Amino acid sequence: MKKLLAMLLLAGLVLAGCGNEQTVEIPGSVGGEQTLLGAALADWTAAAQHNFLNAESVSMSVPPDAELIKAFWDTARMDNWIHLPEFAEGEQPADVADYWFLFLVKDVVGLDENGYWVWAEDIDGEENAGVPKEEVDEFVHTHFGDVALQHEVGTVSKMYSFDGENYYNESLESFPKAYYGLTELLLAEGTDGQVVYTALLNDYDIEYSETAEKAIMAAYGDQIESGELTYDEAAAQMVMGGQTDEFEVVGKLEVKFYLDDNGEVVYLAVSRHYDPEYSLLG
Repeated sequence: MKKLLAMLLLAGLVLAGCGNEQTVEIPGSVGGEQTLLGAALADWTAAAQHNFLNAESVSMSVPPDAELIKAFWDTARMDNWIHLPEFAEGEQPADVADYWFLFLVKDVVGLDENGYWVWAEDIDGEENAGVPKEEVDEFVHTHFGDVALQHEVGTVSKMYSFDGENYYNESLESFPKAYYGLTELLLAEGTDGQVVYTALLNDYDIEYSETAEKAIMAAYGDQIESGELTYDEAAAQMVMGGQTDEFEVVGKLEVKFYLDDNGEVVYLAVSRHYDPEYSLLG
């Protein structure tokens, strides 16, 4: 039903375009191949752009379906959203430490069946090789905009050291898995017809929860024991299917972003909420 609504909106977009030569650019695609979020958001993005173009609305709420939930689930883990810095729009932090744990996973290209990172094959395997400060600048500018980072010589305990030119990783942290389930999604018109997304995700306590484990095993124990599903895949299936009553929500993550021409996520604002009733709709 959710996909049907998007398809109907898209049909209207095509019909409206006949004779009017309207063109809708879909962010998140490069050379015909769409990024993870770009692909999941494509139909809704096109519908929103059509609405914005024709002044039919300036925002729209999208009901999360299984595809959207999975795309955000994977992206949040691949990009280490558990370490996203909190900031209001236009107030990005200037401290490198706020971005370091995000920078460390920039070469993650996917997840395996157990939910662990899959790294790009061409990354430099040299132990603790120095990273030029320009590379850190480029990463932050790509994902957070025009931020004037403060590069200060010295060591930030258990994170990195900086000698004035290069950064050296000092972190031995084993990052916990993030279990973020999309619950609300708003699309709004940004500058020049750009689509801005605001996502609200539940932060579930799954990895170390006996209650969650019992629920997952009750629902998918046979498939897990037979090897048909891994425990992590079963957890994702439950969140995608709305079977989350036994999952404790320890917080909510709100992420406002857009997708650039290369499909990269550009963060506009990030906040965390601990009121169980918090909603994007007020």
